[in-house]
Amino acid sequence: MMRLFASENPNRGRALGVLLTAALLGGGAAAQGLGPVTLVFDNGLGSESLSGTLTEFDGDRFLLDSPIGLVAIPVEGVSCIGDACPPGTAPEVASAPEITSAELVLTSHDGTSVIRGDLLKYVDETYVLATNIGEMHVPAMMVRCEGSACMTPASASAPRPGGPARIIGNGMSIEGTMLAVEDGIYVLEVVGFGELRVPIADYACEGPGCP
Repeated sequence: MMRLFASENPNRGRALGVLLTAALLGGGAAAQGLGPVTLVFDNGLGSESLSGTLTEFDGDRFLLDSPIGLVAIPVEGVSCIGDACPPGTAPEVASAPEITSAELVLTSHDGTSVIRGDLLKYVDETYVLATNIGEMHVPAMMVRCEGSACMTPASASAPRPGGPARIIGNGMSIEGTMLAVEDGIYVLEVVGFGELRVPIADYACEGPGCP
């Protein structure tokens, strides 16, 4: 016989309800989605998020096609991030006494890639953003950050490769983004070519990305 016990923590009980609903809905076929969203809620231990395709919203609950299956999440206390979010479900950042998410613009050091989204958390020197295409993890050392919630990586004070660089040698000059220095090898990301590895002994390095 299966027994269910009520949780003393209402938030944990709510999380349990979400998991039970996920188990009940998991066997059904996924409906055609309205679009990708990220739902942010309190799991009783802190802020948590779940990304997926919003398949239905009836005013009382979100029905999300997520990596763990179809999940029904009550609308109370949940913020929705993404173009497919229903009106009135976006986080009210301006009126909140404490900002829990903020828009950031992350640009690669060579300027070829730009990611815009709301900061969910910052863990292990990595930005976790809710974007229009779902949740993205971006290492802070690989991008320039614009926005009030930008972080300074703890490792930024230590000399390390990363950023625009030019290597010169053997009659060649190659520009790109320095990714790493490994076992006597420069690892450079070159636009239109990809990852390039060259021996340090044969090339000089110029630019802010050099070690």
